[in-house]
Amino acid sequence: MNQTVSDPIAEPDDVNAADVNADDVNADDVNAADVNAQVAKLREEIDEIDAELISIVQRRIAVSKQIQAVRMSHGGPRRQHSRELKIVNAYVDGLGRGGSQLALTVLELSRGRA
Repeated sequence: MNQTVSDPIAEPDDVNAADVNADDVNADDVNAADVNAQVAKLREEIDEIDAELISIVQRRIAVSKQIQAVRMSHGGPRRQHSRELKIVNAYVDGLGRGGSQLALTVLELSRGRA
């Protein structure tokens, strides 16, 4: 496996079990292996969550485009600022101050091109 200096938790190169002497393995090494396994499992869960989030945002974009098309076909504006403010506030209420930036990003993705 390639390691980079910028990756502080890079995995060590593969080691053949036959090359490891039981006397050379200390509790810290075993603990480190357990920690690495736990982190790997949790990272898999994060990857699954990220995939779900991407799918949800893609669905949101599609529905938003439908709303824009309906609104514009009836002479309405493409964007409704009061609705966007309500969305930003909901994200802030649910996620705290950082939620506003996420909401603005989601809204920007959902607006598409004019």
